[in-house]
Amino acid sequence: MATRVLVTGGMGFIGSHLVEALLKEGYEVFVLDRHVPSRFDEKPIVINADIIDKKRLDSVADELGSIDYVFHLAAQVSVAFGEKNPDENRKINVEGTGNVLELAKTSNAQGFIFFSSAAVYGNAMSLPIKESDSAQPINQYGLSKLEAEKLCMEYSDFFNVTIIRPFNVYGPRQKPGNDVVSVFIDKINKGETLTVFGEGEQTRDFIFVDDIVSVSLSAMKNSDAYSGIFNVGTGKETKIKDLAEMLMKIIGKKVSIDYEKERPGEIKRSVADISKLHELGFNPISLEDGLRKTVAGR
Repeated sequence: MATRVLVTGGMGFIGSHLVEALLKEGYEVFVLDRHVPSRFDEKPIVINADIIDKKRLDSVADELGSIDYVFHLAAQVSVAFGEKNPDENRKINVEGTGNVLELAKTSNAQGFIFFSSAAVYGNAMSLPIKESDSAQPINQYGLSKLEAEKLCMEYSDFFNVTIIRPFNVYGPRQKPGNDVVSVFIDKINKGETLTVFGEGEQTRDFIFVDDIVSVSLSAMKNSDAYSGIFNVGTGKETKIKDLAEMLMKIIGKKVSIDYEKERPGEIKRSVADISKLHELGFNPISLEDGLRKTVAGR
């Protein structure tokens, strides 16, 4: 009998890549999402539901019966929305997570993989950022993810809990939004000017979506080794202005860069310490290779 896996938010950017990988490996995949699927060659079993609807999730648990593993990706991911709507942000990211945890418990899950965020760290006191470093989020989104993490750990007596803290994820199918990679690619392809805040010296740790999927699958297959919190990044920091130049070179089109006033509250530097994952054999692909695959996949 195939292992039964539930993925919340499986229609999203990371979630859809994860679902594809699970289907290819022969798992019985259930996707819980508010949106109807349209992008899978092999079809998962889709459950249209909102994680904040506890009654609906309770009924889903009854319908599904047993589930072996739960990947929880469904979330409110906009920092700006979180600042303007803190109550709604918390309702989705914290209360919604609680509802999914209860579903996992009712379904006798063996493992729960929660997708948190590097936003829980805020402005790190030292670099690279270790999982053991103090988590001091500077926005409502980060606060809600940290609270959800703590809630997940309260269920560790019922099933193994893995908390993934992704840094800046990019890859094919990512729609231009708050993330800089897809926005830059979109603008370069259109020949439009890029907007860079400050002098472009701020750094980020860009991690390719396939690497996130790889870690996620490993966390399910080897849950004992992946118990606890894991940064998922490359361990290398890249300046935003260097990212822009790299993408222009890959795409083969030069555009101008408009340097605007630095945004208040923006994190200056961010890079993950991935020693824990290195010890488990994780080796992410290079940024240039990942960007080439991203550009080719658009």
